[in-house]
Amino acid sequence: MVVLTNQDAAGASGAIAKGIASLLLASDDPATPEKLTQARKIFEGLQHGTIDRPLFTDNANFYFNEQALKDFAGSLGPLGIPEEFIQVRQELRGGMKLRMYTIKFPKTELSAWTYEMPDGKLEQYQIAAQD
Repeated sequence: MVVLTNQDAAGASGAIAKGIASLLLASDDPATPEKLTQARKIFEGLQHGTIDRPLFTDNANFYFNEQALKDFAGSLGPLGIPEEFIQVRQELRGGMKLRMYTIKFPKTELSAWTYEMPDGKLEQYQIAAQD
């Protein structure tokens, strides 16, 4: 999708693209509401330095060690409760289901994404600041 505006300095093109994408790329996957709730709960857990380990593969559990959980709590905890947490996209990738989320706070916006194995366990849960 391409959105053109006549001013580079404004974030209008990104906002318009996100709004259109969420409408055009909506999922008809019946698991989407449940997975959205799961992703939000995982995020809230990371804000407090915890995760629900049975949701993750052994590889992901290895990544979420004590130091990683402290780092997540230190960086995500101060953000508080998100104003919005929405799924913006999903697709199959490498035998896994990729789900992408936007998490909005008053002063910042984050992207989060999960890679879900065929058995339902999460191989990855990643978070990054949006550009």
